Amino acid sequence: MYSETIKLIIAGLVAGTIYSCGPSETERQQAQAAGIIEAAKQLEAEGQYVQALEAVNSIDSLCPKALDARKEAHVMKPQLMLNVTAQELQLADSTMVASEIRADELMKELSVVKAPYESFYGYTKLNGVSPLTTPGIYGQLSLQGLVFHLTASGKGSSYDVRVRITDRTSGESVETSLITYDNERNRLADNGLQIITLTEAESAPLGAFVSAHRNSELWLGIITAGGKAWSNTPIPDTQIQGVATLYEILEQRRTYNSCKARKEHLTQKLTVLRNQLGEFADSER
Repeated sequence: MYSETIKLIIAGLVAGTIYSCGPSETERQQAQAAGIIEAAKQLEAEGQYVQALEAVNSIDSLCPKALDARKEAHVMKPQLMLNVTAQELQLADSTMVASEIRADELMKELSVVKAPYESFYGYTKLNGVSPLTTPGIYGQLSLQGLVFHLTASGKGSSYDVRVRITDRTSGESVETSLITYDNERNRLADNGLQIITLTEAESAPLGAFVSAHRNSELWLGIITAGGKAWSNTPIPDTQIQGVATLYEILEQRRTYNSCKARKEHLTQKLTVLRNQLGEFADSER
């Protein structure tokens, strides 16, 4: 219910009052509440507004008989809520800016690939190499930067298969569910390569895995329903870096959009809290 900081404050106050000379329950709660108020003021002075707000919020339930302290806590809350919101807004803004800068930097490693139906971003250093020509794992990112999917290719078969990526260093791996051989997204190319186009949902765990293990020895496995590794080959570093880069851009774009929405919400909330604080100050005069 309470953070570790508040638990430590409460524990210290209880230890300091529990053995005092026979105080009444009201006196005990008043002493405990006064200690919490002082701790909250110290936290506020240190800029730890979330913990300070949590401390004053705890007084009503922990010290219901400490009426004066509860009133003081009530007076402190509006400013603390405003400070918490302003702090959250600052964090959202800085995270949004950082994600935009990082995504823009990574975008320099991409180039637009022209395709019959819809063009996409690919990793420039692949230099035209594709799943249709060379076995491996390839990433694509939509021109809007929010749709990521993978295509795997390897030794040809007409089997239902899973796509597995393994880190040979750690022994960890991740794989898709079984993908039916339908001659569309699981098909054989004219040159005999099996081409498996993964959906967004199937691609995301693999992309995250490659991004997290981009400096490891990764292998691509195309696994039959019975568990046989129909194709199992090392993934070239250029393919690894390509998938990792595209996936990271996707994550940075999502972080940016999430923070942008949160920033808009917090800006509106901050305006409301400032108005309420002004009204509260007027009512206290």
